[in-house]
Amino acid sequence: ICIITHGLSLRLFLMRWFQYSVHEFERSYNPKNGRVVVLKPSHDGGFELSEVDRIAMGFPLYRKQERFRLMDDYSLLDKTRW
Repeated sequence: ICIITHGLSLRLFLMRWFQYSVHEFERSYNPKNGRVVVLKPSHDGGFELSEVDRIAMGFPLYRKQERFRLMDDYSLLDKTRW
């Protein structure tokens, strides 16, 4: 599969594909002009963003995404401050 697109569209595609939060998307960067971004097969049968591209664009590692940190943050369930 070859996707030729602009930086913002690529970031939106990656946001949906890897389920990045809006906050993670807003902290990411557009790739340089003419840059090839590689999605390589992962061990679980899916795809992952290559480490070089992930770092260059400012996206977090899969298990470091905000959605996983929120799943383990039980302080969000504390309603005493409501």
